[in-house]
Amino acid sequence: MNLRLLAACFLLLVRVCDAQTNDPVQYIGIEHGLSNNAVTSIYQDHNGFMWFGTYDGLNLYDGYAFRVFRNIIGDSSSLGDNHISAIEGDAAHNLWIGCEKGLYIYNPLHSKFKHARFKALASGVFQPILDNVPALCAIDNGRSMLVGTVNKGLLVFKGNESQGMQVPLNATKNTTAYTVTAIADDPRKRFAYLFVAGLGLCRYDVGANLLRLINASVKEADCLKVDTEGNLWIGTDNGLFRYEERNNVLSRNMLPARNRVIQLFEDKKKTIWIASDGGGVWSMPLASQEPKPYLSADGSSAINSNAVYSIYEDNEGRKWIGTLRGGINLIQPFTSSFKTVAYNPPGRANPVNNFILSFCEDQYNNIWIGTDGAGLRYWDRKANRFTSFSHNPADPNSISSDFVTGMFRDSQNDLWISTWFGGVNRLRKNSTSFEHFICYNPKTGAAENNAWLVYEDAQKRLWASTTNNGTLYRFNRSGNRFELFDENIVNIHCVAEDSEGNFWGGNYTSLIRIDRGGKKHVTYKIGYTVRCIREDRNKNLWVGTDGGGLLLLNPKNGEFQRFTTADGLPSNSILRLLEDGKHNLWLSTYNGLCKFNTLTRICRNFSQSDGLQSNQFSFNAALALKSGEFLFGGIKGFNVFYPDNVYDKKETPRIFLTGIKINNTSVEDNDSYVSKRDVDKINQVTVPYDQAILSMDFVGLDYTGTDKIKYAYLLEGWDKNWNNVNNIRTAN
Repeated sequence: MNLRLLAACFLLLVRVCDAQTNDPVQYIGIEHGLSNNAVTSIYQDHNGFMWFGTYDGLNLYDGYAFRVFRNIIGDSSSLGDNHISAIEGDAAHNLWIGCEKGLYIYNPLHSKFKHARFKALASGVFQPILDNVPALCAIDNGRSMLVGTVNKGLLVFKGNESQGMQVPLNATKNTTAYTVTAIADDPRKRFAYLFVAGLGLCRYDVGANLLRLINASVKEADCLKVDTEGNLWIGTDNGLFRYEERNNVLSRNMLPARNRVIQLFEDKKKTIWIASDGGGVWSMPLASQEPKPYLSADGSSAINSNAVYSIYEDNEGRKWIGTLRGGINLIQPFTSSFKTVAYNPPGRANPVNNFILSFCEDQYNNIWIGTDGAGLRYWDRKANRFTSFSHNPADPNSISSDFVTGMFRDSQNDLWISTWFGGVNRLRKNSTSFEHFICYNPKTGAAENNAWLVYEDAQKRLWASTTNNGTLYRFNRSGNRFELFDENIVNIHCVAEDSEGNFWGGNYTSLIRIDRGGKKHVTYKIGYTVRCIREDRNKNLWVGTDGGGLLLLNPKNGEFQRFTTADGLPSNSILRLLEDGKHNLWLSTYNGLCKFNTLTRICRNFSQSDGLQSNQFSFNAALALKSGEFLFGGIKGFNVFYPDNVYDKKETPRIFLTGIKINNTSVEDNDSYVSKRDVDKINQVTVPYDQAILSMDFVGLDYTGTDKIKYAYLLEGWDKNWNNVNNIRTAN
């Protein structure tokens, strides 16, 4: 019987649109399963799996979870030391692991480690490597390995053997007691550069097996890199230098400060990435050779730690940044259709700045932005300039509260603003003075200041709703005041009008068809808070609830059809609804955005990995602009996008069988059932009929859209149909 697997991944494809200044950065740390947040080395194996060396173990990452390898006391086949300093692969797909206390070779077929040995020149005896191994470099297409050690000098391993030879340092009378801190191969010249602590830059002739000093102007260095143009770069405690071979001199420090450079990496675009201890990450295009710090759009560091110890670019162009305190920072190399806009003024960083509650577009196509505690903000889109308005108790003309729950531009181009704690405000066009309005309830004799929304209906009547046992108000323009409409209409969270002129409102439990004339309202019990209401272009009435999913209401009989996470929605809390021109409703939730087709009822979900500000959005924060763009606000700013520019392409990631258990025992621990194998892969397992209790783990390898991958499996000769298991990755 053969196990057949399917994995489909819906990838976000984009057309040209505005992009962020930097690619999005994803943080991965101990809370995600990483063994330690001090990441010293990174490597991608031939199958595409990522490996991370830390202060406490070796980590294998498949996009979902980490498998951690540590020393097991008494087990000679385990990793001998948990403090990892270097990782490299050879032509046989073994991993070489440099540790603080030795060198270990990992065989992926058996999942075992072997302690590497070397032949000491002085004694001629093979002995285990017990010293720190800070540098590894595969040469000759991985058929040999150069190993830099502390105290034992350079060791050369040929033919992927686990026993190496010492290379003497001629400059010091053939001594072998020296320390190699960095190695860089130059395959075009058949030699490698080494840095020997306390001595300087050396060159190793691979063919002649000779090592000699070539420049002693710098005595300490942590890394070497030969770029694609043949330049040699040296990272030292005092910065970054280029070695000029013709004159045998070092250039000036290429960095503006004397930062300690720990590692160098050249990406596919011929840019050198510079990891520094204390100075963060820098990037330097070879064309300009001008390093620039890797910063966010607001000028702050895009990486969560300035102590950066490792940088690696994977096969698909992602940058993996290993830090000394902040775990892994993953830079995703894509431009999203979802542009994120965040407000981060210099010196005033505050999460409240970007907790968005409401929007309104003015007659000039600029945007008013309401926040949850940071006041009102005006975004001049053309100039990309923000103007902020906040409550000032000493200024009666300032906005009445910094908690802006809703906004509406009326037919006179005045901006009406509902606030929490401060009632309603009006900002007349071309004015900067705010008028304050109290929603006074004559039945209770109290002002209701927790205003949740303002709305002008088709008859140009202005409405305001208050919550926390607040009521609905209508504006008396001649009296310039809000007046109680009906004391029985309470806690309205959203309103909408349909094509037949019906006025709908939703509160904590019900959907209400509000009779604006005779007050003979019709109530539909929902059982959940109604957050949004929208009639689509086919005159269907959709209701978004907080916890009860998306409802399709039949107003004639009050019945509704419910759509929930079981139908593909990302969340049962629907916060806001917008409709595009292709029969799609766009739903904001507490778990990303959803594109819901009203004809096919098919969902397509988007998350932070697609470029959203976060997965959490806000109650009233959504708006369709005259340009055709949509705005959706959340807890880290808001997204701007054209819905027609977001489309899908189904792709299949590479699928791997990552584990087999027979009678709950892994084949790595008992390989007696393995009947065929090839290098690092098991090709066949033969199991007796009375031992056939099997479980198989599998994964579709993808580091960008794991939340989009859906799986199915079929055991030929046993299953008649495919088992669709969604995101489960084990077949039993």
